[in-house]
Amino acid sequence: MSIEFIGFISNNNSSETVVRQGPVLDPTHVETVAKAHENAGFDRALLAFHSTSPDALQVAQHVLNTTSRLNVLIAQRPGFTAPTLLARQFAVLDQFSRGRVALHVITGGNAGTLDALNRGEIDMGPVWMDMFYTWQADGKMSPKIKLSLPQPGLPGQPMYYVIPAKAANAALAKKFIDLAESPEVQADGIVKQFNWYPGIDPQFVQSKLAPADWNKLFTDISPSDLAKYGRPFPLSDYFTDIVEGYERVVLK
Repeated sequence: MSIEFIGFISNNNSSETVVRQGPVLDPTHVETVAKAHENAGFDRALLAFHSTSPDALQVAQHVLNTTSRLNVLIAQRPGFTAPTLLARQFAVLDQFSRGRVALHVITGGNAGTLDALNRGEIDMGPVWMDMFYTWQADGKMSPKIKLSLPQPGLPGQPMYYVIPAKAANAALAKKFIDLAESPEVQADGIVKQFNWYPGIDPQFVQSKLAPADWNKLFTDISPSDLAKYGRPFPLSDYFTDIVEGYERVVLK
């Protein structure tokens, strides 16, 4: 089985720990990161899709023009572009790049669920809280709809930082983790920029947020409810099932 090393090219210099300072689409940043991937020997790089971000197809075209060997993995979410048009766009790009294009079809987000809630077609449904708050801020969400974390609780997305026992730069890795988990980064990068709940105890973040930002985040679900009903993801059992399924189906 062959292995591919896949990187990621963002549209600007920002992340969960770095607040964007420049334009939403920074050509110099895209070019620099693309060349860094190629020089480092990556097989391909992912171009992400978001309804409010620059078009991944056009960014990918610029990446392909900037590099000579690097392949691209272009994310697309069904429903935003007519399938026949998307097929034509990919076919043309694939020809111009001489086969360096791959499609990554994603189903992330919950616009359909939020639409159905707004229209009254369903009474409840699982939603991403960051997308809920974004729609609410944009005036796209009915004020009658509220978030709820019901008993006995729901598991969330697991987020872990791991430093290998034999890491060459373990001390630097520890400094990065301390930075990422600092109240300042959690407030500016996680809460303000992404509309997410902080990854650390909210009590340590409250002083770094304006009252309006804090109240918006915890209007429907209080910090105590989040701590009580936000369940850990059963990661060990999940990975065990994956390994057993792989051994049973692939290696049989």
